[in-house]
Parts: sequence; structure tokens; C-alpha cells
Amino acid sequence: MVARRRFSRKKTHGGDSSPVIVNVNSKSAEEVGLNKPSPPQSSSQSSSQSSSQSPQSNDVYIFPSERISTQPNTDANYQEVGIIHVTESSAINMARGFVTDVYNAVGAQGFDNTIFDSARNQALEKMNQQLTEEHKVSNLRMEVTNDPTLVFIHLYGTLLKRTEAPVETPVETPVETPVETPVETTPVETPVETTPASMMDETVPTPVPVVK
Repeated sequence: MVARRRFSRKKTHGGDSSPVIVNVNSKSAEEVGLNKPSPPQSSSQSSSQSSSQSPQSNDVYIFPSERISTQPNTDANYQEVGIIHVTESSAINMARGFVTDVYNAVGAQGFDNTIFDSARNQALEKMNQQLTEEHKVSNLRMEVTNDPTLVFIHLYGTLLKRTEAPVETPVETPVETPVETPVETTPVETPVETTPASMMDETVPTPVPVVK
């Protein structure tokens, strides 16, 4: 069995972990501009909320979000701010037992993954609540650790913030090919030499032979 590294986490009075922003300046969530983390729920509130959702073992969770992605950032209008990470815990019903090699609780009716699905969905919701309209998360990664009574979902990714001035993509102006206008040439008239009429009327005298 592959050993998994366990994350250390900051405890609060409710036994939950608060999202922490980590970067070179060690700025708090408020300084970066994120929403303030919501207060942790008590165990009674968490149990009532999970019971109201009533997940089934065959449920498929889809978390719709335009601001959280597992892909690298390709939007030039967003720049990296730091690393955001969130941890969500969920209690394991010891009556079901725990299978450490596949990290899934097995119930009386067979394979049951509702504990992990619910915890993952709650972790994504917690991260999404911290984001404002100016923030996005890329390169999202997820890890799972556990102890005999709790399962922990760890989310971490690159925190992005929209720049003040959106980067405009330069528009290429098509180069117009100049149209050549045909040049009209004026024909050059060659002067015609004419013989004057006075010269045409003159007759050349015929020489008369002299008889000796």
C-alpha cells in the first residue's frame, strides 16, 4: 500500500480548517481581495446539512464553476497571486468499517462513496465561496488523507487575479495593395515637311543646243 503524506492543518474552535492564502508576501485573504471565510459549522449543523442532502451511493457530483479549473491558465488578463488551499473533513461511520487501500467506506449494500463525494463537493464549495469576481483558480489538485474516524479532502491550486487593465489583443489591419492607374500618353506629332507652292511653280529652262 502506498503511503500518503498527511497535511498539517490549523484547528479552529469548530474542528474545521480555514482556507489559507500562501505566497511570497504571506498576505491574508482580505489583503489579496478574497471573500472572508465563513465561520465553521458545528457538528450538529454539518450533520443536519448532510442529512438534508441525502446523497445516494449512485449519485454523480458535478460542480459547475467558471472560476475553478484543473487546467493551466491561458487568459492573459489574469496574473498569479499565490497558492490557495482548502481542507474539508468528514466523519466516518465506524459501523461501516474503513478500507484504507481504496479510501472508501463499504456499507451493507456494497460500495458506498457518498462520504468522499460529499466531502469533495463541500471542499469545492468552500473554495468557491472565497473567490470574488476578480479571482480564478487554475491547476487545481486534490489529495485525500484519513485517520480511523475522519477523512480529509485537500484542495490546492494557483490563485489568479484579474489585472486592472485588460490586455487587448492587437487587431491586424489588412494591408491594401495600391491600384495602379494607367498613365495616358499624349502622342507626339511628327512635323511633315511641305514644299512651298512658289517652288513648285518654277520651271527649269531646258538648254538649247548651239549649231555652228
